[in-house]
Amino acid sequence: MAANDVFDPEFQEIFEAFSQRTAQVLSVWYLKITRMEGRFWLHGRVNAVDNDRDFWHLSCSMCARRVWRGEDGLMTCVHCGFVNHNAIYRYSLEVEFRDESGTAWLVLSHEASTRLIGQSVDDVMGVQGESVTRLPDWIVEDLEGREALFEVFKTPEEDVHVFDCPRLTIDEEILEQYEDKYPHGPPEEDWDNQSDITEMGENDEAVCRAPPVYVGEPSGVNDPDATQASKRRRTE
Repeated sequence: MAANDVFDPEFQEIFEAFSQRTAQVLSVWYLKITRMEGRFWLHGRVNAVDNDRDFWHLSCSMCARRVWRGEDGLMTCVHCGFVNHNAIYRYSLEVEFRDESGTAWLVLSHEASTRLIGQSVDDVMGVQGESVTRLPDWIVEDLEGREALFEVFKTPEEDVHVFDCPRLTIDEEILEQYEDKYPHGPPEEDWDNQSDITEMGENDEAVCRAPPVYVGEPSGVNDPDATQASKRRRTE
C-alpha cells in the first residue's frame, strides 16, 4: 500500500470492498450477455492501447466537462456554459481489456487513466505541450500486459464492445485480496458460443459449462456522473 493511499477515501473504499468480499466481479463474457445494470469489476490485463487518437482533451475548470476553444482563445464549456481563458488537461484514454473469457474496450476516466499511467497529463506532455498528442511508445509498452481490477459501468443501451471505466486499481495489496478470496474466471475452453455472443438474439440462450465470476448483490443503479462511453463500435 502506497503511503498516500492510506489517506485516499477512494482507495479505502476499494480495499474494503475486496477485503470484505462485497465487490461484484464478473467475467467480461458475462458482462456482455447479462441484462444487469450498474457498476461491476473486471479482473484482467490491458491487451492494447488505442494510441491513434489524442490521449488528452481540454476540460472545464468549473465542472471538468469537455470545452471547446474558440478562435479568440476563449474556452467554452459545452455542459455548464462557463467561458474563460483557462482549461485543464485531462486524459482521454481507451484500452482493450482481456481476461480468460474475452475482450472489451474500456473508456477510462481521467482519474483511472492517471492511476494506470502513474503520471499526470502535464508530465506526459512535458515541455512540448499540446504538440504531444500520442502517448510515448515506452508508456504504451509499459501499459500493455498490466494487471488491474477495472470498475465498469453498464447501462441497457451500452455497446457490448465498449464500457465506461470510472475507477481501477493496480495496487498489489488489493490484487492480493482478489487473488486470495475471489474465484478465478473460467478458462477460455470452458465457454461455449464465446465468439457468437454479439450475434445472439433475445430468445437465444448462452451455453456455459462454468459459472460466471460473480460475487455480491446487484447494484442496479445508474450513475449520472459516469463518463459517457465512446459510441464507436469495436470489432473484436
